[in-house]
Amino acid sequence: MVFTKVVDLKKNFLEYLERNQEEVGDGMYEKIVDWFTQNTKKTRAKKEKEEKDPNRVKKSVPPSWLWKADNKEKIKEDYFGGEDVKASMISQKAKDIWDNTLTDEEKKPYIEKYTKQMEKYREANPSKTTKKEKKEFNFDVEEERDVPENWDGPHEGKYLWKYATGRSIGEGRFDTFEKALNAAEKLSECGGITMGKNGYTLRKGNDPMTQNGDDKNGPFMSWTKKDFTPPKKEEKKKKKKEEKKEEKKEEKEEKKEEKEEKKEESDETYNSEYFKQLVNKREMIKKIKEKEVPESDEESDTGTTWTVEDATKAQETAEQVLESDSSDVEEEEKKEESEDDSDDESDDESDEEQVQVETWEYKGETYLVDNDNVVYDSNTEEKIGSRVQSKKHPGTWKLKKTN
Repeated sequence: MVFTKVVDLKKNFLEYLERNQEEVGDGMYEKIVDWFTQNTKKTRAKKEKEEKDPNRVKKSVPPSWLWKADNKEKIKEDYFGGEDVKASMISQKAKDIWDNTLTDEEKKPYIEKYTKQMEKYREANPSKTTKKEKKEFNFDVEEERDVPENWDGPHEGKYLWKYATGRSIGEGRFDTFEKALNAAEKLSECGGITMGKNGYTLRKGNDPMTQNGDDKNGPFMSWTKKDFTPPKKEEKKKKKKEEKKEEKKEEKEEKKEEKEEKKEESDETYNSEYFKQLVNKREMIKKIKEKEVPESDEESDTGTTWTVEDATKAQETAEQVLESDSSDVEEEEKKEESEDDSDDESDDESDEEQVQVETWEYKGETYLVDNDNVVYDSNTEEKIGSRVQSKKHPGTWKLKKTN
């Protein structure tokens, strides 16, 4: 038998020892039992209680309790004949008097006392979490409503299908009919307004539906837009698609601009570095060329021998380098000019050049396709779409028509 719980193991093991006590021996039996009992006890770590400051500002009890504390003896005399009764009975009677007998003027001092005590408590114990400010919401079921001519209603006991913009205050739920009406007029997807116990809500539906049984948000009343046409799903999809396309286009343009800026920066850095190197090179060679050739071999400042032969050779090399640099610059300038001319000519040629097209058979129809896979009608030569790779059937083309 396999034991998965310590309690079962302990119980069965001690029973086994008891049955075989004679074989184990009295002394060993007692030692094993003691050891097993001590090492299988359940121990729970006790939580250390935090010491509370006796002078701390305590949270106030409700106003009704403050009144009960001041009138406890009077309640006993008036309702229980002065006898000592259970505290629960006094509390119950005090609550009944507070709710049904006392006037607002009699309650006022206790409510003010409670408010002051709670202010002190909150100052001494600031909240660790920030609460959201509650939006003002003064909903009145009996308010007067001016229904415009382009609206139908009210439809009493009727509600409209689906919330148009949720139920947040100021977005999809309003405390006055006028506010709800202004928001509904601006929203093309909104078909009408439904009023329940929690205010006016904007709805997508335009066909009033009857309330079935009791609804926790009812009773309902609705108003609908005249000549309302619900937006088609295809139009919604098209709108979302266009928005995504526009976002991608903007991202692409931003990346392109960043790339061009980086390229310009790198070109500027390269050109400035190249120019510095060229100027330094020319100044150095010019100094060598202008240096006088000694009449005899002499010892230089660096300790190396500067001979007549070395000086003559250095000057000749310097002259060759300077000549080659100037010729390189001239060639570079000529090259740039010729490139500019060729660019102008190629632009003119490309403007005059006609689009190269080929025929393409697709689903029994013949089309014309250019190098950019733009598709044209073979008869009218009007652009009708583009040829794209099929995702379902790799290696094949399909026609994607433009709207």
